[in-house]
Amino acid sequence: MKKKIFIGLHVHKAAGTTLQIHFEQHLRSHLVVTSPIVNYQFGRVFFDELPKAALPKKQVIWGHDVQESMLYDLGRDYFLFTFLREPVERVISWYKYEHRKRGLKQSFENFVGRHANFMCKMIISAFPSLDTSGSDDTADKALSILEKFNFIGTQENFAEHSRILLDYIGVPPISEAFRANENPKGGSSKYDNNLVKEFNQDDIKLYERIFKGVPSQFILNESANAAGFIRGKKAAYSDTVLKRLHSELSDLAHHKMLKERYGNDMAVILRRLCSMYLITDEDSKDFIKRMIILFQRKSGIRVEMKKLNRRRKMLQAKQAS
Repeated sequence: MKKKIFIGLHVHKAAGTTLQIHFEQHLRSHLVVTSPIVNYQFGRVFFDELPKAALPKKQVIWGHDVQESMLYDLGRDYFLFTFLREPVERVISWYKYEHRKRGLKQSFENFVGRHANFMCKMIISAFPSLDTSGSDDTADKALSILEKFNFIGTQENFAEHSRILLDYIGVPPISEAFRANENPKGGSSKYDNNLVKEFNQDDIKLYERIFKGVPSQFILNESANAAGFIRGKKAAYSDTVLKRLHSELSDLAHHKMLKERYGNDMAVILRRLCSMYLITDEDSKDFIKRMIILFQRKSGIRVEMKKLNRRRKMLQAKQAS
């Protein structure tokens, strides 16, 4: 029997970078990370650029940009996992990190408003076909999707929960002394918790319903099987994925000294957008083109759109033949 592949959605500021670095150390070529920046650093190709022959060797797919279109052609069972964090603490930690590490000059109020209920929206945008709630409520939709996941842990009890997950994957546990991207202790009291609560009611509702007010517990459902809910066969980018991408990319415009400090990152983002442009459907093409034009202006890097369009047509012709 073929081994399962473990597919994890990296929610921002929920100990995901610690997990990623640990995967890097122990899985190496058996790991696929969906982050453009990380792939650039390690000289790896993106998921949609992997030859099919390489997929059976991969053990874990991990990152912010995991999405259901990646599941269509794996040819084996998969195990979905993620880690969540108490929503108010997560938003404050995210803002502090962006402000401290990336020079974000956006106000806290604007940041909170722009990322309202981000945890729920990220889950929904990544796996829309897993939502069987029939509800218009954002928290209901996200909960319905997570019910098809095999493992859900918390940042608050990361040492214990990651050990259980890593044991399933066959990777040694993470040292309790190691944590990546941690903010300095203290300083959270100056932020308006009530403002965060006001803008994140759905995230709070989801977190409370998943863990029933006890974040020390984790969710392990070995029998959960998302495969029967995934619809379609085309690796296109859903509208919700594109909207989230637009929001995240636009945030870079609020960072200080953008071109000087993020030159390499901008090049990687443009490369990723060009890669998406080549394979996406007609409905998404114009949106991605607008993003390419926006980031050309921001970075000063030129993209030959005529050549890109010719390559897109060649790929379409090849797929049709």
